[in-house]
Parts: sequence; C-alpha cells; structure tokens
Amino acid sequence: MKKILLITSFITINYSVTAQTAIDYTEYDTCNLLQQYAGDWLYTNGADTIKIYLKAHRGKYTQPTYIFDALWGFIEYKHGNTIVVSDYANRFITIPYIMKGWPVMYQTIWLRFRNCNINESNLFGRLRYQFAGIQLYNVKVTLSNNGTVMQWHQEFQQTDHNDLSIPWNRPTGANAMPMDFVLIKQ
Repeated sequence: MKKILLITSFITINYSVTAQTAIDYTEYDTCNLLQQYAGDWLYTNGADTIKIYLKAHRGKYTQPTYIFDALWGFIEYKHGNTIVVSDYANRFITIPYIMKGWPVMYQTIWLRFRNCNINESNLFGRLRYQFAGIQLYNVKVTLSNNGTVMQWHQEFQQTDHNDLSIPWNRPTGANAMPMDFVLIKQ
C-alpha cells in the first residue's frame, strides 16, 4: 500500500512540475534596471502640469503566457487648474502578479526597455488616455545619464489591439496633452 501511495505521489508531483514549465516561460526580463526610475515625475510649463508616478512591476501575462518586467504608471494631466484626466489617486494600489488581457484598471502607462543593457537610455511603451473616449499612444522615453530627466515623446495610435468598436477621439485644444515634454524626477 505504501508503494502504491509513493508511486502515485511521485507521478502527481512529476506531472505538476512538467505542466508548470510547459505553460510558463519568460519572454522578457529587464535585468532589474527599471527600479531606479520608479517614483514621482513632474512636467510644468505654466499652462499644463503633468504628474506621473511610475512603479517597477513583474507580472505574468496570460494571453499569451509570459513573465515580464515593466514600469507601470499613473498620470494626472491638468490644464491650468482643471484636471483633464487623472488616475493618479490609484498609484498605490496593489497590482496583481497574474493578469489577463490589457489590465487598464491597474495602470495608464506601461514602459520597458527593449534590451537588457546597462547603457540603454530609451524606454518604449504605451499611454492609455481616457477623455471623451479612449486614446492609445505609443511612447518613447529618453533618459538622462543620471536618471533624473525623461524626454517624453508620444504618437497617437488609432486602434487598441485592432478593436475598432472602441470610440477614438483625440483631444484637441485645452484637453490635448502635449506630445513632447520633459519630466523631472521628484
């Protein structure tokens, strides 16, 4: 009886370990370079104020399955004294490790390095801007050598994962966030 129980336990453990390695794989890892850019960043020009909070996060994305490191961010954009868009109050929420799809409830900004290289100075990612519909921007950030200045450049993208049913309305006038700006680490 003990032999049968022992053999059954061994088969079960072997099957579990095999199943986990077959499902989970690491597609992207940043070599722990992102943590130094976590925290508050600020841009102001007299008319516009942009506050961004970034946090380094490791997550498991389930569609397709991979493990990734990224800077997740929350933003507040003010034109004058009017808050145009903000999810900044959510910056201290706990982000789950396992996620499905685009986890918009946990961040507005998603940035990562393309290569695991200590000399890398560019981050790439997305900004999801919600004002009178949803706008998705491709973002490129150039970092200063000392890691305290970010040159932010964003380009409007028309579709979110080819879902044409989502209304796309790029803000104009006072509601249009600048496309290029410089953030200073606070």
